[in-house]
Amino acid sequence: VYLAIGDLQESLELFQKALALDPRDLSALAYRGEIRLVKGQVEPAVKDFNRAIGLGHGRDPFVERAKKLLQIARGTAKKGKKR
Repeated sequence: VYLAIGDLQESLELFQKALALDPRDLSALAYRGEIRLVKGQVEPAVKDFNRAIGLGHGRDPFVERAKKLLQIARGTAKKGKKR
């Protein structure tokens, strides 16, 4: 809900709490990574996406989301290096 209304800080804190309870929570990893990416924290976002991809299987929707966001993060990192 907090993510949907744009409260990134509260969302981030809640996803971190979820991951403290279950470090293998694919949805929390993908969404935390997405928030980190939006905040410009590319390296931590990439780590979250890679972890979600590594933990997931098949066509899990959160693995697919993490893969797409990882592509965006890599593109963002390349643009940052060119500047």
